[in-house]
Amino acid sequence: VYILPDEKEEGNDDEKEEEDVSIVAMMNVPPNQVPEGVLTFCRSHKPHIRHVRIVIQEELPLSSHSLEEEEEGKTKKQDRRYLILVEMSSSHHATNFVNDLHDTPYTSLEP
Repeated sequence: VYILPDEKEEGNDDEKEEEDVSIVAMMNVPPNQVPEGVLTFCRSHKPHIRHVRIVIQEELPLSSHSLEEEEEGKTKKQDRRYLILVEMSSSHHATNFVNDLHDTPYTSLEP
């Protein structure tokens, strides 16, 4: 779980309200945890979550069998990994989210 840096937009500060928003990235989330496992994992921070986006990121195949399947346009679900982007209401809450959940297994059944 990582905090993405917040890029400030240049422009007239009088026209827009100052918002303290941070985005947290959860990388390489296994497919058996999307979406229910991730939402359960994050539930203690629910009041501070503004938005969650799930992005599929394909893993590079490790065997020639996987290469052949990928060339044919077939992708195994177990080869997929997911990137989860979580928009938090403030950088303080994003830091708490990371401190609470970093290096924590998604369920008590995982080693």
